[in-house]
Amino acid sequence: MRRLQLLFFTALALAVSFAVLPPSPALAGNYILPAFITNAYFTPGLAKKGNSVQPTAVFNSVQANTQVAFFLVLDLLGDKGTHNVEIEMYDNSGKQVTALKLKPWTAPADNSLFQVSGKFQGKYPPGSVFFRVFDTHGKGEKSLLGTYRLPILATVPKLAPTPKKKK
Repeated sequence: MRRLQLLFFTALALAVSFAVLPPSPALAGNYILPAFITNAYFTPGLAKKGNSVQPTAVFNSVQANTQVAFFLVLDLLGDKGTHNVEIEMYDNSGKQVTALKLKPWTAPADNSLFQVSGKFQGKYPPGSVFFRVFDTHGKGEKSLLGTYRLPILATVPKLAPTPKKKK
């Protein structure tokens, strides 16, 4: 009898927990996902081509103690709705240098592609600067999409030129 009562109350507790607890967010039909970063790069300039922008060059480090201006370009994949992207820049010590709130963009459907960019400029000491990218989708929570590090070097190595294709 005792074993039967224990089995009954265990089954009852399981049934109540499934009925009362909300389903996993992944299973909920109205779960709001932030955008996903599909590509990110640093460029000194942008050239408009059709409905998108192309980098004038791409780099992976900056000369220290020299005035520089550059863009962080992000290719995003987002679900339907309005996305509010923010980029925060931090120095080596973790102190916030600047924060950009980019113009909101509206994805017309799920899996919409979009490109955003933030311009940064300044004179930086040797070390690194870090960029934290956030998205707030609709009335959802602010979500961290990614963190990027840009080395600030005393001497920036020259990149080898891209070989030209033989005709």
